[in-house]
Amino acid sequence: MGTGPLEGITVVDVSSAVAGAWVSSHLAEMGADVVLIEKVGASDVMRLTGAIVGDQSGCWVQMHRNKRGMDLDIRDERGREILLQLVEGADVFVQNFRPGVAERLHIGYDDLSAVNPDLVYLSVSGFGPDGPYAHQPVYDPIIQSLSGMTEAQGGDFVKSATADKTTAMTGASAVLGALLARANGAGGQHVEVNLLDSTLSWMWLDYFWNESVPDATPTPSYSEWYSPWKTSDGAVGAIWPSDAQYERVCETLGVPHLADDPRFATREARIRNSNEH
Repeated sequence: MGTGPLEGITVVDVSSAVAGAWVSSHLAEMGADVVLIEKVGASDVMRLTGAIVGDQSGCWVQMHRNKRGMDLDIRDERGREILLQLVEGADVFVQNFRPGVAERLHIGYDDLSAVNPDLVYLSVSGFGPDGPYAHQPVYDPIIQSLSGMTEAQGGDFVKSATADKTTAMTGASAVLGALLARANGAGGQHVEVNLLDSTLSWMWLDYFWNESVPDATPTPSYSEWYSPWKTSDGAVGAIWPSDAQYERVCETLGVPHLADDPRFATREARIRNSNEH
């Protein structure tokens, strides 16, 4: 078992795919003892994603390292009893069923907190517990489309499951906060995160800055001016936030006059005119 700040913390994870399951991956990285419970008779989609050896893909191996695993039919009364026994000695429970499913299976927060009042129970969903889309199944690209990320990326998806990963980090952070509150005497609690809210929050800093201050003159976003520069012998990744850095770049590139060009002389001007040629 690993060591770290969460050594001695036990996590029971019944989630699948990425957003939920990667929460427990972060916790395992910090030393928690994670027990991953898989559905009997149905392979998780991530077992079948990417390069595969036997019944394990590269995605699966990477995401579930540092965990222990077991198959369990939690829809069966005997399986549910085993789950309750595991939860009784656990600190954290993670699930990413659609809202209402855990309650129908009798493993909702009220069910499990009755067994373990100090349990930190994390629910991960696509859209939260209520609303017009609450009970719809969802995957990362759908959230990218609904959140505006696809438009911000020039009409394409980010190819690295950004919505899932952002939600997982949000969920892990929320669990850590709940564990801290419990250590301070607050007891267990139900923590809820969802993909759409997590993604919108993550995007707001840069992609939505024009919407945050609607009275300001709109400026290009990071996705427009944080792009590689094409050169005669390949692309170069470069950025110069400060005026001094920009001046040195102009000198190095042999265009010192651009340092005094009013379109680019200040950081604000460079951002506003980033699409100038």
